[in-house]
Amino acid sequence: GVKIGSKMIFETAIVIAVSAALASMRPTPITNSIKLKLTTSQRSAAKTIELTFGQFGFKDRMIQAAITNAFAESGLNAKAIGDSGHSIGLFQESDWGAGKNVSKLDRLDAVKNCIVIIKTELLGKKVASEIENAKDAGQAAAIFCAKVERPRDIKGESTKRAKLALKMFGQNG
Repeated sequence: GVKIGSKMIFETAIVIAVSAALASMRPTPITNSIKLKLTTSQRSAAKTIELTFGQFGFKDRMIQAAITNAFAESGLNAKAIGDSGHSIGLFQESDWGAGKNVSKLDRLDAVKNCIVIIKTELLGKKVASEIENAKDAGQAAAIFCAKVERPRDIKGESTKRAKLALKMFGQNG
């Protein structure tokens, strides 16, 4: 990041905390509950999402929704680049959306990509409690899709992501 001051220090602290948690192999029960076969790299990205969202105090439903949407957006690939280079990272943050004013390098960093979504789309916003209070992972993923990711085909993608979440986390997930 470019800004200096308490915001930058806070973000750096989150990056350090998540990196330390990954290195220490801190348990990631939500990632461990994923029923789909994931590559080592995808599992690592899911753990990064779980730990980063957890650092901000988000609970299971939000984490399930975030992992599902990152899977749908990038295949849980932190280095994914789409939309002719405009959308980057786990959540495919575009330079005209959440990734506006965020460097390409920061959007390619898994933890920073999560922080951008959290800060621009979730913190202090009503949608966060809607997702956290969803009845299941499918509903949470659909809300995240419609109100955070906002793809072109919101209705179709929300339905697909709800089904994907139920495949990933089960009917009771």
